[in-house]
Amino acid sequence: AWPNVRVDQADCGIGTGVGTPAGQILHFHGDSYADLRLTRPVIDRMHEVLAQSGRLFIVPDGDWIGMRLETSSDAALLVTLVSLAIKANAGTPPSAWPASPCSADRPRAAAAR
Repeated sequence: AWPNVRVDQADCGIGTGVGTPAGQILHFHGDSYADLRLTRPVIDRMHEVLAQSGRLFIVPDGDWIGMRLETSSDAALLVTLVSLAIKANAGTPPSAWPASPCSADRPRAAAAR
């Protein structure tokens, strides 16, 4: 269970957002796509593993990753990454986050490989 997690309109204005006291960390854009604020340090540390999944979209220098949600394995990966994102974002004030955090305003590129 994730204490203090809340659901609301996504900050980007498109879809549903999931947040913690630190701010929104997850946006669902439709039934088959989500953006997750994993933070740049975590993305850099885990880049090779994230890229090998073939399911994620990694934006250079961004704090957010995009993810296709098409299988139960995708959902399981998302749950794991949300737990990691909650820890990675703990104590980070939302005012320090980028103004346009997720990919809602960008075309989706091919998954990282």
